[in-house]
Amino acid sequence: MSNTTNEKVSFLSDHQPALKSDDYTITVEQQRENIPGDASPTFTASKTIFVGGERFTIPKAKVYSCFPPPASLGDHSNDLPHIMLTRSTLPWERFAQTGNLTRPWMFLFVFDDDDIKAGNVKISTTTIGGTGAIQLADPAEPPTSTSDTINLKKETGDTALAGTKVNTVEINSGWANTNKILPDNKDLALMTGVRQNEFPIPIINMGPFGSESNQTVYVDSSELAMCVANRLPTPGVKSYAHLLSLENRFGADEDTITLNQDSGTGTYTSFISLTDWSFTCVADS
Repeated sequence: MSNTTNEKVSFLSDHQPALKSDDYTITVEQQRENIPGDASPTFTASKTIFVGGERFTIPKAKVYSCFPPPASLGDHSNDLPHIMLTRSTLPWERFAQTGNLTRPWMFLFVFDDDDIKAGNVKISTTTIGGTGAIQLADPAEPPTSTSDTINLKKETGDTALAGTKVNTVEINSGWANTNKILPDNKDLALMTGVRQNEFPIPIINMGPFGSESNQTVYVDSSELAMCVANRLPTPGVKSYAHLLSLENRFGADEDTITLNQDSGTGTYTSFISLTDWSFTCVADS
């Protein structure tokens, strides 16, 4: 006897949040009318609230799954690594480019031990504010190609984060440009999306004279955000997958990520690493 569930799976280009991470002011106004001698007929009250989302790290509890599995050994050299996040709006809760609602602010970057040995990638840390690479201002300074600074908008509560250490990945700018390591706007849109799972619920409609009609209604069960890498793992070496923040990394009207270009081949561009895992692909036989 078959026990197949006719689950419906849909893939969506994005899932916009109701509100982006930012400060919002709510103003309420009440007016009184027809009161003789009332010198102050209008009352106004304002309240500023902050809608905050993940920014410098993503808790493991918000990671639904990773592929290849963390710390695994297998034949993954023909599979693009990807990560699934439990909150489907997460990749669109911040701005990779000011005012651009549809551009995701996350990118899954895959590299390996060979990239590290060649000096193309460094795993590092930095601090928020002070002499660290992450600088906060309101409004945020635009992305710069003349220094390795991550410019972000200062938000409510950020003062308490001054001096906090943040994981980063430093990518050699020349290597990234020559080999097209980082996605442009069009590629990034194809690398991020939403998986929506819907399950059927049978409904029996009772008609006149005891007649029945069957109907199936699909109900949302889960929505997961997904980010797919743009590089295949290399066989025979350990690989690393880092979900990088691209917040404010696209300049105005630019379709490519702004990289630090201040000095020749030894120049690196730092990116905040939100979460990461590693795995190993078996060598070719």
